[in-house]
Parts: sequence; C-alpha cells; structure tokens
Amino acid sequence: MANKTEKIIGDEINSRWKITESLTGDSGQAHTYKVQDLQNDGDKTEFVIKLLRKINDKTLARFEREIKAALTLEHPNIIRAIDSKYEHTSEPYLVMELCSGGELDKKKIENLPLIKRLKMFESICEGIIHAHENKVIHRDIKPRNIFLTNQKTKNPVTGDFGICFFEENENNDERLTAVREPVGAKSFRPPEAEFGIVENVKPSFDVFSLGKLLYWFLSNGAVLPLWHYKHPRFVN
Repeated sequence: MANKTEKIIGDEINSRWKITESLTGDSGQAHTYKVQDLQNDGDKTEFVIKLLRKINDKTLARFEREIKAALTLEHPNIIRAIDSKYEHTSEPYLVMELCSGGELDKKKIENLPLIKRLKMFESICEGIIHAHENKVIHRDIKPRNIFLTNQKTKNPVTGDFGICFFEENENNDERLTAVREPVGAKSFRPPEAEFGIVENVKPSFDVFSLGKLLYWFLSNGAVLPLWHYKHPRFVN
C-alpha cells in the first residue's frame, strides 16, 4: 500500500500538476513523477515533479535551498525549474524540466568518441562555473546528478542541489550540515569531507569532484578510490 507521500497516476498536486508516471525507485530523499500542467489545457508536455518522502525541519530546509538554487541559476547546463511551493503547504514540491535522456551512466558514454565526452564534461563545468559565480556550491557532483536533456544531443545538465551551500551564508548559524557531518557522494567528495571536517566550504569542493568526474568520463565509468585526509599522502 502506498504511503501518504506516494502518488498514483491521475493524482493532482496544487490543483495544477497531474501525475502521469512514477519515476522513483526505493532510494533517495524524494519521490519523483512525470506530470502535465493542467493550466495549459491540451498541452501534453511533460515535466518532473519532486516530492519529499519525509517532511521535517531539516528536509524542508534543504528542499528550500534546492528550490532557491534552482530559481537562482539560469544556465543551459543546470536543470531548469518550472514551479515550486514549500511554504504554508503540507505537500512541498519542485517542478523541473523533463530530461528525456535520463541520468548519466557509463552505458551512455561507452560508445562516445573522446572529443564528445570532453565536450560533455566541459558543458558540465560551465554550469558549475555559473553556480559558483552566483555563490552556489553544489557539493554533490556525481554521474547520477547529471541528466541528459535528450538522447540525441546528450546535452548534460546538473541537478539535485539538495545539499548545496550558499557562500554568503558561510558564517550563518543556520548552516544545514554540521561541521563534522559527511557531505557529498562518497566516491566523489574531497578528502577533507569524508569525516565532515569542512568548516569553510569553498568552490574547490566542487572542483575536486569534477576532477573525479573527468576521470570517470575518460575511463568508461571507472571511479577512483575514495581518499581521506588521514591517508599517508595527506599527512606531513
């Protein structure tokens, strides 16, 4: 039986978004679905809606940050936000463009020539540069958070800004991740983040993850070993 946060085909969100298909497995912090906009009668364009699995102060605050980042950043290589609601509602949501190419995985790159892989990586970097210019640090760069707008062009967009960090808030007491809370994808985060010792989050956090992502692109999807700050190479 579906729990109260799960939806079925035909359900409506905020009297506007009609669910047409479930996209979610058993992982992650949210349910995702394909939806159509009831405000555009006759338009069958589909979008993706994200609904929190569990709602509490922490998940809602992180969702608010993800929505803020999505609305702040406008770039062809960052996923586009369409609609959102997180205040004064029991059902916070974020509606985004539908990337029909799905999330990035090694099957999608194994037959691509080297130059195409490098151009995809360059596009991802351009999106992250735009985020950094707007004081947003993603902190969770990994293949699963990169989506392809479609199978033909394979234009990559970065999504899932749920644990992003806004630099202007680095001294704010409302920081959502504790100083010693591990942050980011385990195999892609920088050494100092493994045990959550990052006090001053900087763009270099994403730069390290991008380095590992570049290796992933060039090696047909291989992931470099996890490094941490206690490794002998990091100890004087």
